[in-house]
Formats: sequence, structure tokens, C-alpha cells
Amino acid sequence: GAARANLVRINADGSLDAGFTATTDQPVKAFALQPDGKIFIGGGFTIVNGVARPAVARLNADGTTDNAFNVTVPIAGTINSMVLLPNGRLVVGGSFSFLSALGTIRRNLTGFASTGGHIAAYNPQENIPPVKTIVEQPNKRLLVIVGDSELRRLFN
Repeated sequence: GAARANLVRINADGSLDAGFTATTDQPVKAFALQPDGKIFIGGGFTIVNGVARPAVARLNADGTTDNAFNVTVPIAGTINSMVLLPNGRLVVGGSFSFLSALGTIRRNLTGFASTGGHIAAYNPQENIPPVKTIVEQPNKRLLVIVGDSELRRLFN
């Protein structure tokens, strides 16, 4: 009975959490929850809560935009999957491109520090196909699936 734009939070009993009022201009396709209740979201959006946030953003527990997370490499495209690592870093994959600090176009896989700074270690030198899923394994390695379920990368 309440209008929401692309993102809602549901209480444990199945009811709408009316206190969570985040909005995006396009669907959210991925999310990761921090231990402190903050939420990373990814998708094909460019606006979150009226603020420019291309493809990735972090929300406070109440759904407001966390301005302490500001991506330093603007992403053009869609994030399909993300994994929050125990060290607070965020690894994202999808169908996107961005201009690296070295002036090279990179595609489909990258990582961010807890403040949004780009992490070059998750910036492959070659352009990989669009990433469908990133899965953290019990041994803390990341399994990256591209295309039609093809295993493409395994990170420590």
C-alpha cells in the first residue's frame, strides 16, 4: 500500500519497514550488508535518494545516503554482484566500464575501499567478459563467474 522506487526493506514479519525510504532511479541488482547495518547497493542506477551515485552507493541503516562513501572512478553500466570482504573492501562485478587512474578503460570487475576509493588490485589488466556472480568461498577466496557460468578468476 506504499509507493517505493526500486528499493524496499521488509521487516521479519513480512511487513513494510516504513522507516526505510531509500529510492533509486533504476533497479537495484546487488547488495551487501555491513556489520554496522550500513548497506552497499549496486545496479544500473545513476541517482540514489536524489544524489548522483552511478551504479554503486552505500546507505545508512535508515536508507539515507552515506556520503562518507564516494566512488572515485565513475562507473558507466550495471553492477550485477558484490561481495563485502572481512577487511571492509567491496568487490563489484557486472557489465560496466570505468577509466582507471592510469587512463586505461577497464571493464566489469573492480574493488573499492570503505570510503569509495578505487583499489587497483581488483582492476584486471585485461578486460574480462561481463560478470554474473561473485561468490566468497569458505577459504575466503573469491570465485568470479562470467558469461554463461564460466569460471574466470579466483582471488585471494
